Amino acid sequence: MPELQAECHLPVEIVGGEKIVRAIKANYHLKKGLPTWRAFKPGPEKSVVSVMRQEMGDDFCKDKSREVAAQHYVGLLVCTAAAIRGSGSSIEDYRADFCGHAHLDHGIVSPRGEPLPAADSEKLRQKCEAILVACDWHPDPSPEQPGWSGAPL
Repeated sequence: MPELQAECHLPVEIVGGEKIVRAIKANYHLKKGLPTWRAFKPGPEKSVVSVMRQEMGDDFCKDKSREVAAQHYVGLLVCTAAAIRGSGSSIEDYRADFCGHAHLDHGIVSPRGEPLPAADSEKLRQKCEAILVACDWHPDPSPEQPGWSGAPL
């Protein structure tokens, strides 16, 4: 881990005004062409969602999103770290996977094969919706091409 940190030029601390980017997949995160709160819902047995730090650049965020989401990639959601923290969730650098990677943590683990208790489910939904409302949606004008060609993130 220390070797990876030395190679990453970003500070570990994520300040409130820093932009955070979430890759959007057509088959999971959209309804009627728009992102839903589920874009920020963690998978089973997790409380975190993978995001990127826009400090790496628009092209990096798009290209990494294409790599991760493959043929399902359609665009990017962008909000600030302060908006994430304002929802009651946290955002932390997670460069162990790659420089610019971060974890958005809701603090609520979704069990596998069973529903969350109603109170936890509602709390998770509220956190995800609060983050979504604070985001700007950037549908990708050319999702199959490398590099970002839309308006700056």
